[in-house]
Amino acid sequence: LMLEAKEKMAYALEAYEEARWSDAIYHTYAAQVNAAKAILLSENVKTNTQANIIALFDDTFVSNNVIPLETSFSEQVYAIKNNEPDAAFAAKYIEKSTQFFVKIEAFRANQLATTS
Repeated sequence: LMLEAKEKMAYALEAYEEARWSDAIYHTYAAQVNAAKAILLSENVKTNTQANIIALFDDTFVSNNVIPLETSFSEQVYAIKNNEPDAAFAAKYIEKSTQFFVKIEAFRANQLATTS
């Protein structure tokens, strides 16, 4: 799942470079949700819907600062509801998602190191 999430981020960057803002934003959203699902599953947390994944990620990792974010994960992901699909928002959304990936990859690397 994490590879899928990274692939979606690659699609997002490609769409951004081609000035396809809506596509860039959609792929960024999907990448974040897939990455959150991957990390939740690594902790044996059952997931089903995208809304459930987002809420569970906040409950499991963000609310207790296990994976610190500037805002809640839901606020970060659902920013698409409050913004127009333009270049400025796409750039900001991709940047936040990139920061998110850095944090979850560090978490996952630590997780794997402690179980080895």
